[in-house]
Amino acid sequence: EAVSRAANREQYFEEFVRNKVYYGVRRKLDQEHIELELPDETLRRLSSIGGLMARVAQVDGKVTDEEFAEMVHILQDTMDVTHEQALFISQVAVSEVSHELDFLRLTRELAAVITPEEGDRLLRTLFLVAVADGFVSNEESEEIFNIGYSLNLTHRQFIQAKLTIPADKRTA
Repeated sequence: EAVSRAANREQYFEEFVRNKVYYGVRRKLDQEHIELELPDETLRRLSSIGGLMARVAQVDGKVTDEEFAEMVHILQDTMDVTHEQALFISQVAVSEVSHELDFLRLTRELAAVITPEEGDRLLRTLFLVAVADGFVSNEESEEIFNIGYSLNLTHRQFIQAKLTIPADKRTA
């Protein structure tokens, strides 16, 4: 009954189905009356990328301070947003994403619009998050491979991104 009385439940349900992180961002912005001053398309993309980074960071069951700081740094540097905007998106992404969340949900919107060059950058970005705590585990590498696959990226793109990490900081 509480759900049936919830404000904007139809709008939020559709967003929840499409992108749980974006849903969380919109909900938190509305609840706390925060304005990020970002176009909706940018907010969706940031939410998707933040969610994928959080997914990789959480493979081992926890997000380290180094991984979180790298997520914020990446969003700020590559997506041309302020530190506060990157911090907000990263916080919501980490709180909304769990290992049980189907990453196909996170990738559906992004897969439709990502270019091969953006795919290359995203895979490298995911490896930077994975190595932020000092080493890319086999599980993290596997997660990145699966994300790349769901984004229709090639095995070659995955290998090229993986090779940007020094051999002593990753599994073979």
